[in-house]
Amino acid sequence: MGDSGSAGSWPPQRPLPRPLQAAQGYLELATGVAAKFGLAPRLRRKTLRTVLRLAGRCAVTGRHRATRQLLIGQALRLLGRYDSAAMALQKASCDPALRRDALLGLAWCHKRLGDLDLAIAAVSRALATSPDDAALHYNLACYLALAHQPRAALYELAWALELQPRLRRRAAVEPDFDAFRGLAAFEALIDLQRCVSQRPSGS
Repeated sequence: MGDSGSAGSWPPQRPLPRPLQAAQGYLELATGVAAKFGLAPRLRRKTLRTVLRLAGRCAVTGRHRATRQLLIGQALRLLGRYDSAAMALQKASCDPALRRDALLGLAWCHKRLGDLDLAIAAVSRALATSPDDAALHYNLACYLALAHQPRAALYELAWALELQPRLRRRAAVEPDFDAFRGLAAFEALIDLQRCVSQRPSGS
């Protein structure tokens, strides 16, 4: 599954209560550089449970409630507790500053719960406020491909590759696009992006 950009950098730079700051740090540990270098699964689960403990016990005021829900939702999502994660992420998406990441995570959960229509709707909502976000276009392309909507999927993939050409390599091996292998439009799109990405500067 594509899911590009669904749990990487933390969105807002807003003052947070100390327990939420700590929870944010643990979430970044579980999803960032340490995870890419092979954080052991058992340690990763323990790290995510620490996020839940810290965020769950933190008393927050109105403006921090959505941030708390996003932290809880992302941790639950990464632990595979998709129903509970979806509820938290839906609440977090009410905050405009958190909407992109919350809706991307929400779509991720809906896909794994078997509801592609809701996944597509969530990413489409995010794109309404972030139309130039390559990760959103890419993930929408993945969901549309799985929903057997090839023309719409290829359109979204073209947008994603135009915005971020390096996604071409990922698209070339993306399992969600397996149905497109050998399809002339897909192969042409990948080849076109290869030519663009390899073109010498100044040409």
